[in-house]
Amino acid sequence: MIEAVSQMRVIKPFTASIASGWAGSLILVLFSAGLFSMNLTYKLIPVFLVFNCAMAGFMLVDKNESLLKSPMAMAVFAGSATAVAVVVTLIAIGFAYLGWLVIGPADGLLFVCLGPMAGWLGGKLALKAKALR
Repeated sequence: MIEAVSQMRVIKPFTASIASGWAGSLILVLFSAGLFSMNLTYKLIPVFLVFNCAMAGFMLVDKNESLLKSPMAMAVFAGSATAVAVVVTLIAIGFAYLGWLVIGPADGLLFVCLGPMAGWLGGKLALKAKALR
């Protein structure tokens, strides 16, 4: 029972970091789609995605380092889960509302590969920031 409670303490912040990264990426993409041309928005998607994956890894490690057995591995997983969620959502939204894929398979694979790297960098930054405090 105690281990189940311990796992629940990790699941809640983990899902919160993924949800905030997912929502942040979608808000930035939708805002830039309304403000800029579709071509420029398409070029900015990797920037938005990398920033929010790094933020998800940073948020998870910064607030919950004591709960995590391996904070860097969890930061990488948070970054990759955020990237997968954003790519799947953008594909679904693009296909449902525009009738064509906004992100092609090669770009989706690239974005999903960038997510874990950004999550790792965010986790590393959180550990360094904690060491400086």
